[in-house]
Amino acid sequence: MKVLNSKVLSKEKSQEILEIGSMICALREAAGLSQSEAAIRSAVSRNTAYRIEIGDEGVSIGVLLRYIQAIQPDFSLGTLARWITNSHDKKNGDLSSDLVSTRNNPDYDF
Repeated sequence: MKVLNSKVLSKEKSQEILEIGSMICALREAAGLSQSEAAIRSAVSRNTAYRIEIGDEGVSIGVLLRYIQAIQPDFSLGTLARWITNSHDKKNGDLSSDLVSTRNNPDYDF
C-alpha cells in the first residue's frame, strides 16, 4: 500500500524536512561542490542529490547520510541534528518539550 508522506506528516515535520534539505545544500555550497560533484562522490544520481536538497520526504536515511558524508566527511548525523536544533532554538525558543521520552510519550517505550 502506497502512503503519501504529505498525508502522514504534519506541516511542521514537512517544514523541518525542507529545512534539512536547505541546510545540506548550504553545506555542499560551503564545501565548494556542485550538486553533480556531490552526487558522484556519494554514488547517487544527480536527481537524488536534487531530491535531498529540496527536502524530498522519500529519500532514505542511508542515502542522506552517504550524501552528507561525501560532502563533509567529518559532518555526522549528530552534528546535523545539533545544527537543526540550534536553528529551531533561534526561531522558537527551547525545544526540550518536543524531545521524545518515555515519560512524555509512553508509545515510544521500547
